[in-house]
Amino acid sequence: MGRSLSQVLTRWFLLFALLPTVILGYTTSRYVRETAEDLCCQVLASICQKEAEITAQWLRSREEELRTGARKMASTKTMPTIEGCKRLVYFDDRGQVIADTGENQDHHLEEAKQIVVGLTRERRLGGDRLFVSLNPVQRAVQVLVPVNSESEEGIRGFFWAEFDCSYLDTILSPVAFPQKTSGTIKELGAESSYLKKLVDFRFGYHPRLPNLGELKTFIANESSVITIGANGKNQQNTGHILEVAKSIKSYTPLLFSYENKSGEKMIVAGQKLSSNLVLLVEARKGDITRGVYTQGFSMIFLALFLVLMLTVPLSVLVTRKITEPLLHLTREAEKIAGGEFGRQIAINHPGEIGILASSFNEMSSRLQDFYEQLSRQIKELGEQKCELARRNEELELLQKELALKQAELLEANRLLKKMAYIDELTQVANRRSLIEEAKREVAQALRSKQPIGVVMIDVDNFKMINDVYGHDQGDAVLREVAATLKKNARECDIVGRYGGDEFAVILPGTELTGAVSFGKRLLGAFGEQFCNGKEPRVSVSIGVTSWEVKERQGEKPEHLLGELLQRADMALLEAKRKGRNRVVVYQGPLTNQNSQA
Repeated sequence: MGRSLSQVLTRWFLLFALLPTVILGYTTSRYVRETAEDLCCQVLASICQKEAEITAQWLRSREEELRTGARKMASTKTMPTIEGCKRLVYFDDRGQVIADTGENQDHHLEEAKQIVVGLTRERRLGGDRLFVSLNPVQRAVQVLVPVNSESEEGIRGFFWAEFDCSYLDTILSPVAFPQKTSGTIKELGAESSYLKKLVDFRFGYHPRLPNLGELKTFIANESSVITIGANGKNQQNTGHILEVAKSIKSYTPLLFSYENKSGEKMIVAGQKLSSNLVLLVEARKGDITRGVYTQGFSMIFLALFLVLMLTVPLSVLVTRKITEPLLHLTREAEKIAGGEFGRQIAINHPGEIGILASSFNEMSSRLQDFYEQLSRQIKELGEQKCELARRNEELELLQKELALKQAELLEANRLLKKMAYIDELTQVANRRSLIEEAKREVAQALRSKQPIGVVMIDVDNFKMINDVYGHDQGDAVLREVAATLKKNARECDIVGRYGGDEFAVILPGTELTGAVSFGKRLLGAFGEQFCNGKEPRVSVSIGVTSWEVKERQGEKPEHLLGELLQRADMALLEAKRKGRNRVVVYQGPLTNQNSQA
């Protein structure tokens, strides 16, 4: 069922009103999203920078405590106690353990021994150099500090200390999650960095600070990664963190982004702490920018609601002002479609609708006139139909007569064709038909490189037969000769009357020996037919020739046919000269080479 005009207009109004609203909503949502993503990167960089400062300060404090403890150990001969230190080992300059607060021997301690021995041997270690390594299994930071000799230049020994990362969890938590603490934010200087940026951002979207667990802090070197926070557990699958850590060469925050195995977009900020240590902060982009899409869709739905509130009354007004006269015109048009021609509409409406009503009235009047004229023409058409039926009957009779005439014409054409190609007396091909068919066979022989034979037959003393026995008897002799030729020839052979009492037979695919055999067979057939005591006694002379593949190529069919007929005729003349009633083969110019078969 078709839609009404009012429905169509209302939907178009809604469409044109909604389109700019959707574009505006999309643009606003995109702007909010991009701004929020930029803020996310700035916040992450600020947190990374602040945590790097705190961690570097913590490392310097641990180094200073170790050096202070070394000085105390020199005077008290006892191992110092350092806050947060899980294990403390003192090496001499040869890598031998002098004192150890732990009991177990692990591979990290062995690595420290190797570093001490190697550096002492190569004399590459300065007095202020600090070595830091990581123990992911124990979540510990291992620090190797040289202890300078007080009496002489050089290194007296080394302190190797292992610090638990739980203390770092405590001091870095206020930086990453300031809403969980109150007194430490001001002390860390966050108000002038990332918190101020969060508070200043106000265009339609009010972001919140990340919840506990949404930010992840890592300390990494080239081979190990430790997770800070995370309830005291290291994160699994930290290969991507190692890849990012290897790319960080700057002591200022650098930003990286990637997709994890779950397809989530992640942002990582990283900064170097020392020559072999990097601090990284990782967050899901969606955790910080949460709420952007809800805010954008709310703005779009609000705009759509306002558009609908404006469009519905406007569509009602358009329906009343425009569609009501059109509906009236539609009803009148339906009545005319039902056969009520000549109806008139009284609509006094300015503009296009008034013009449409006037045109409608004129159309109705013209339809009435056309209907009356059409009725008259239908009546006249009925009368003409009767006349046409009578003419059709006459035409059918004429067609039958024409069919009879055409059949007679076809029969006459067939007889004419027979007269043109068949010799009337002998009922074999006449000279014209013989030449045409022989020419086609010669052309085929040249193309397929097959031999072809030609035999010429002439009735001996035919003039005497006519003079002695009369022309009727001579005609009978010619008919019997033609019948004998057709009887002994193959279906593919061509038998024709060459002229007068002379006949020719074309033998496709027949070599000279085959043509000679055919000639001899004819002599035998004529001997049996005319030598049984009836008069007149008839004999024939036969000339034979052929074209074979070994002869010259490239001849035109008509030239080759003429030459073959001439050869056979010359052989025929030679047969008559030698006494008639024989077969003579043409083997070259008429010399002694011509042989009698």
